[in-house]
Amino acid sequence: GVEGAASYYFGKSAKDVTLAEAAMIVGTSNRPNDYNPAESYEKATKKKESVLENMKAEGYITQAEYEQAMKENPVVVEQEDPTDRDNYMVSYAVHCATLRLMEAQGFSFQYTFDSGEEYETYEKEYSSLYSACAEEVRTGGYHIYTSFDQSIQNNLQKSVKKNLDGDLEAAAVCIDNETQMVVAMVGGKSSKDEFNRAFLSERNPGSSIKPLLDYGPALDKGIVLPSSMVVDEPINVNGYAPQNANGTYLGNMTVREALARSVNTVALRLFLQTGNEDALDYLSAMKFSSLCYADTTIASIALGGMTYGVCPIDMAKGYATLANGGKYSDNDCILTLKREDGSIVYQSRKKETQVYTEDIAYILTDMMQ
Repeated sequence: GVEGAASYYFGKSAKDVTLAEAAMIVGTSNRPNDYNPAESYEKATKKKESVLENMKAEGYITQAEYEQAMKENPVVVEQEDPTDRDNYMVSYAVHCATLRLMEAQGFSFQYTFDSGEEYETYEKEYSSLYSACAEEVRTGGYHIYTSFDQSIQNNLQKSVKKNLDGDLEAAAVCIDNETQMVVAMVGGKSSKDEFNRAFLSERNPGSSIKPLLDYGPALDKGIVLPSSMVVDEPINVNGYAPQNANGTYLGNMTVREALARSVNTVALRLFLQTGNEDALDYLSAMKFSSLCYADTTIASIALGGMTYGVCPIDMAKGYATLANGGKYSDNDCILTLKREDGSIVYQSRKKETQVYTEDIAYILTDMMQ
């Protein structure tokens, strides 16, 4: 607190303040609202003088030091600390550190649910512990070492800003496919925006979910091959009858061509053939964090029509899984999380889950190319 006050009021470290500045900070401590020099300089000066008189009376300073400090009028600069407000990297790092702390406390994360009641119970438990752990991370003196690359971060921020018009917003995530670590994350076109859309904002992914939820599982389960023939024709599932983007149907085609053309009817058929729960298990294995019980009951998720949608970080991790030979990596942006005493809460490790077989990840990537 003293270090923060010295930085904010006088633009220097606590070890570099003058005697007068130190006395002013001490005078502020009991009633900051009334005696801080930024808001009430006159009252802060009187407190400073009172502190100096007490110091002289107790023999902590000499008469000469007392007189010099009494004459000094400290200059208040109100220097903002750039870390006071979370930037996109900080907010995501704190979020990940919070999840790692929850993990260390034995919380069991869940991504798919068998009933609405199970989902609601889980959400309450999750929210309660998340709040407590987030507060602990921010106030407990933790040290967070991350994989963020400032150069890549700056380039990604410029790219998002450059390619957005008017009031449109966007988020972007960059993952190093060699380490599976998040190296850059942009939560909006302005770097000063505190709302990090990359992990806080959920939107329906549309056709970008098809390789992960429809084609990948169907290929992985052996239901179809890239060369298998499918039919693009009208489909109706209990009143849900999606059309293709161009409003036409092309008839017979290969699975490979259907993915290339992003044919809605074929994607939905493959999803139904795999089965709702089996297909969703793939997203669960990749820790898609915004799934809910209702998603297991609707066919529209095959085309990206989730209940809540998905966040960009989960989509990035999903596609990184394909680039990683079908293996989902548990890595995020945390290299090491330490307590104040130096003990390690978490250290990045090569914890991977084989979601799609390596062959299928290769084939699916080739189909997308």
